[in-house]
Amino acid sequence: MEDCALRWVFVTLAICNFLAQDSILFSSKTDRKKQTGQERRWSYIRSLGLVSLLLAIAGIVMPFSFTGAVIVIYAAYAIGLALIYFQRTVPLVFRVIATLAFTGGIGVFTCLVVVYDNPVEVSGSWYVANYALGAAVNRFKWQEGMSESRLNIRNPSYRDYSDVDIHFLTSDFVVGISQTSGLPCREIEEDVTPPRDTLGTIFHSMGRTGSRRVWCDKLPAKSTVQLFIPVGNVDEFVKNHFVPPAGKNAHSASGMIFGEKRKPVVEVHVYYKALFKPSLKIELVRLSE
Repeated sequence: MEDCALRWVFVTLAICNFLAQDSILFSSKTDRKKQTGQERRWSYIRSLGLVSLLLAIAGIVMPFSFTGAVIVIYAAYAIGLALIYFQRTVPLVFRVIATLAFTGGIGVFTCLVVVYDNPVEVSGSWYVANYALGAAVNRFKWQEGMSESRLNIRNPSYRDYSDVDIHFLTSDFVVGISQTSGLPCREIEEDVTPPRDTLGTIFHSMGRTGSRRVWCDKLPAKSTVQLFIPVGNVDEFVKNHFVPPAGKNAHSASGMIFGEKRKPVVEVHVYYKALFKPSLKIELVRLSE
């Protein structure tokens, strides 16, 4: 909602630019000494011409380059002050009012957008999860040696976040990811590596190592994304290059693939935007039990 409002601000400024450019054409055809009071007021609007044009450009650029848009906005502010200062045909009181209005606008933008803190809270939990073998738990068929981790990404502010990109890395193999919250998020497959034995057999269905990634288009104010992450300890498998006996596979209930259950270490990187401003949260999560 705030993103939409900001877009409308820039649309309004673009309209102001059109009117200002029209006033420039009007005033250029009129000798300044012969201008009426109303004509002089219209000529004063021309100082908004370049400023509103730059602000309109900033509105177009902002979704793609926040830093570039901010530079253009501050440049427009500086140019606006210079134009007001040199507009000597306008009474001093109006120039002071215009200066205060420009400064107030840039101050609000700086406080509410540029330097405003957009926090994200990251927490997690871990459970031994001794579910019945073969039970369906959040879309996963439970196997011996698997444990349960949950990762919570919360927006504690009153501002909606967009383009939320969650990267996390665990010390154990991740069997899969599901979501227990109702927000529309999806996993993005990247360069993940399944374990393999000495014969080169790859166990795709057992788990993955490497960073995992989840994308959410929106994270509304005061909402939480919770990820359900079953994990398994495969240190012994990797260390000994274990080859399962004939007839066995990575999901064998014998427990020979997944070792002793343990609490994993999780590092989380969260990239997100608030009013087009990009932010990053990095945290080593202490999983509660």
